[in-house]
This record gives sequence, C-alpha cells and structure tokens, in this order.
Amino acid sequence: MTGAIRKLHIVESEGALAEKIEPEREVNEGAIVEPIILNPRGTTWKRRGTGREYVLGLQRATIAAGATATIVVRPFGTYRPTRFILPRDIARFFDIIDIKVGNNSQFISPNAINGSLFADDAFPMELNFDIVMPAMDLAVTALNRSHAGLDFIGTFLGDLIP
Repeated sequence: MTGAIRKLHIVESEGALAEKIEPEREVNEGAIVEPIILNPRGTTWKRRGTGREYVLGLQRATIAAGATATIVVRPFGTYRPTRFILPRDIARFFDIIDIKVGNNSQFISPNAINGSLFADDAFPMELNFDIVMPAMDLAVTALNRSHAGLDFIGTFLGDLIP
C-alpha cells in the first residue's frame, strides 16, 4: 500500500517565518519518513533514521586552567553516536583534542577542534562516529583554554543498534 506525504519547510523570508510546502510524493507502506525540525534560529534540517535519539551523558569533570583531561563513558548497549554537544556557555573555553571509540580516533588529523563547533546552538551536524560496543570506551579529551578551572560536561546523541 502506498500513500502521499508532503514536507513542510519553515524558512526565513525577509525577517519573518514563512511556510514552503513541497509537492506530494508517493511512499511505500512502512517507509521511514524524515521529519523536518525547526530550530530556534528559524532554519530547518532533516533528522534521519527512526527519529528516536538516545542521550549518553559524560561525567562532569573539573579541568584546571591550561590542563587536558580525558572523560570516558561506556554505554550499556551497542550505540552509534551521531552528535557531540557541549553547553554553549562553556564551549568556547575548551578545545576538543580527540574523541575516541575504543582506541580509534574519530578525527582525521591531530589538530584540536574548538568547542564552539560542538555548542548546543551550533549548526547540527551528523558525524557518524564508529559503533561503540557494550563496555567499550567512548572517550573525549578536552583542553581548558581559560585562565580558571572549569567544569566540563558533554552529551552524545545517537542511535541504539539492535
């Protein structure tokens, strides 16, 4: 059985929000439809997959000024992180040196990335990290660039894999 769907896009138009509706298209029964989500800035993006995200939080750690720390978390199930998020009020003070799944770095160069890229109000990018098996380490190494000790807290969003 098939049905028709329409996608509704909310777009900025001369400072106001406007709707743009795509024409109907046919979909098969049981197909996963990608919903459109409105972010606080009025732009849109698509969420892929089932639409269900699982949150994996990091333990809060105080990192001294100029120091580096590695925070490790171990999920209970098979997990594929798709996004790493830092609170916007601390993101600019940290550089992310590395994110590792097991012993595998998820970065393609040894250069640090400013934490602002991972801020909760930054453009939501899907990174498609390696799969984390149960009891495997998922580690974030961060450098505190400020002149004072700060609490580091972060969250992964991702999908559980059956």
